[in-house]
Amino acid sequence: MSAAYFIVLEKDIPGIDPYVNGEALFRSAVKLDRLAGRLSVKPLRKFSPEEEDASEWGGSQQTKVVAAEWFDPEPGLVTVDALLRHLGEAPAAIHNGDEVVADLEDFRRILISAKKSHVRWRLEVDL
Repeated sequence: MSAAYFIVLEKDIPGIDPYVNGEALFRSAVKLDRLAGRLSVKPLRKFSPEEEDASEWGGSQQTKVVAAEWFDPEPGLVTVDALLRHLGEAPAAIHNGDEVVADLEDFRRILISAKKSHVRWRLEVDL
């Protein structure tokens, strides 16, 4: 199995399975982030927890701590919708565009449910 992006919800939403394949998004992450910048929306990777250098608070210099940050679904939907619109108009903009669109549509489905249920989310990577 390849590395993949996936959505983590702050709490379960009854009837919603947050599973997404996410492999195509991960493989295209750099291009999608550049595209997000051109579209003036927040890049997907910015919805992922930030790593902090543990040496700043007395830990080992080699230790990284992931800050558990949660995000409102609306900004994620803005990003996903902008990417989907662009890829709908220019499907060749990303290699394996059909797979990327399928992952983005899954993200959209989950984020809409999260918004309706007032549940925050974050993006993580499965390596």
